[in-house]
Amino acid sequence: MLAGERTELEQTSFLSDHARMHRVLEGLLEISNFVGSVMLLDDILDRIVKITGRMMSVPVCSIYLFDEQERLVLRSNLGFEPELIGNASFARREGLPGWVAATGDILALEDATRDPRYAPLPSVLERRCRAYLCAPLRIQEDIIGVMTARKHEDHFFTHDEIILFENICKQVAIVIEKARMYEQKIQAERLAAVAVSLSGVAHYIKNVLLTMQGGEYLVEQGLTLKNLERAGEGWDVLKRSSRRIRKLVENILNYCRQTEPNLREVHLNSMIRDMVRSLRDTARERGVRVQHALDDSIEAIWLDPEIFYDALLNLVVNAMEAIPEGREGRVQIKTTRLSGRNQVLIEVLDNGPGIPEELVGKMFNLFFTTKGKKGTGIGLASARKTVEAHGGTIELAPSTPEEGAHFLIYLPINPPEAVNHAFNGEV
Repeated sequence: MLAGERTELEQTSFLSDHARMHRVLEGLLEISNFVGSVMLLDDILDRIVKITGRMMSVPVCSIYLFDEQERLVLRSNLGFEPELIGNASFARREGLPGWVAATGDILALEDATRDPRYAPLPSVLERRCRAYLCAPLRIQEDIIGVMTARKHEDHFFTHDEIILFENICKQVAIVIEKARMYEQKIQAERLAAVAVSLSGVAHYIKNVLLTMQGGEYLVEQGLTLKNLERAGEGWDVLKRSSRRIRKLVENILNYCRQTEPNLREVHLNSMIRDMVRSLRDTARERGVRVQHALDDSIEAIWLDPEIFYDALLNLVVNAMEAIPEGREGRVQIKTTRLSGRNQVLIEVLDNGPGIPEELVGKMFNLFFTTKGKKGTGIGLASARKTVEAHGGTIELAPSTPEEGAHFLIYLPINPPEAVNHAFNGEV
């Protein structure tokens, strides 16, 4: 045999070792890429146990993390019953995971069932496992949990396998630390946003109350002087303020509603005609013409008429309020049955100042408003939630300055197979 040549057995071994090394390096890279990820921690852990199972050539892999009661809770698992996740747990020093968490030592057993510390989970699948490898998840001096790798048969874990698993656990601990830091950052930002938004709502209510005080003064003065014209002016102020408060409360209730849409067949065009008629007096006061252009081919679609009516009305009233005083205002509601698609399109257009391009992506964010002290930023977020709960989408079309705003709502004609439970989710 010439120098440098390999036998067939050596060649097979070399290729096998090369493939194993490639698998390990690829897996370690995948895990390290989760550092700084914006995924939820539990989703990251689910990916990690699968990657680790592949790297370690084990059918079972688990991650336990300490909860607030200092119990090791199963947070992610490959190879056991899914219902164990979040339910199976160990106290410190209880079972093999508890022993590793308490001592910080790595544990490698050919057959864990023979070890006196072994405490099996309530799992039929775990009772089939024998070989056991467990290492702590450590952040500096703190142990935040443990990770295990299992085989069904007796197996002696080599030094190289133990070193590999220890390195995997170090990577996983870093990923968990960064994911928790990101979640804490997001939580802090949410709390800050809530504080800002509550301040905005409080200022909004305060401004309305100040206006109402002015209205009360005019009413009292008019009654005292028996000047009905002055009292009437005050009464008009009180009515406008009452409408503003009522709209605020309705928007908050609509956004916080926790029930699923009660879908039934509704004649969309008839709903819109009724809406336009109900707005006639308000539109006349503002000097705005509210018109509709309805596609007669649309018959009935599946809606919850109460909550969808509120969402659409919110868009139309916002459009009316966006038009500056002194301008001949126009608001149009259009419906179109989309050819070849099981959808209808509802458009709300106005001839107001429009929305700057840099703000288009923020308009549906909760508590974001372009109205200053006159707005709360709840209405559009509530409208989006309602539309998505009907299986639809809502968009704001880009526009040039002074071109006006153009909202588009796409809704399924038939009941969606699975309604998006947006009312039960978070923002």
